[in-house]
Amino acid sequence: WRRRDSGRPPTSNNNTSNNNSNSNSSKMHRFVGKKKEKVPAASLEDTSKRIEGRGDTIDQKIAKLDKELLAYKKKLATTKGPAAAGIKRRAADVLKRKRMYEKQRDQLSSQQFNIDQQAFMVESMKD
Repeated sequence: WRRRDSGRPPTSNNNTSNNNSNSNSSKMHRFVGKKKEKVPAASLEDTSKRIEGRGDTIDQKIAKLDKELLAYKKKLATTKGPAAAGIKRRAADVLKRKRMYEKQRDQLSSQQFNIDQQAFMVESMKD
């Protein structure tokens, strides 16, 4: 195989100097990594509000499960036999989920209490 050569030097980009500096920089960032931009630290009040928001969503989920349990209770009053056993099993599953959410809510409320106490201590030290 013979290479076709027109006798001309290989073509190159006109912006080789700019491309080299940008490509070298991007290669280094790929190799070493870029410095991450600093995100401002969250204040205790912001954290408390976020925890309160999560607690509200858990309360909504608990209310939804309460409605579901009430519906199962009404169905169970009118149903007998093997269908009642299935309803009891589903109601028990819903009750387990409700207890799990209540446990999470209690943990969040204790965390929020601790954060509020810390915020109070910081404020009292500033005064």
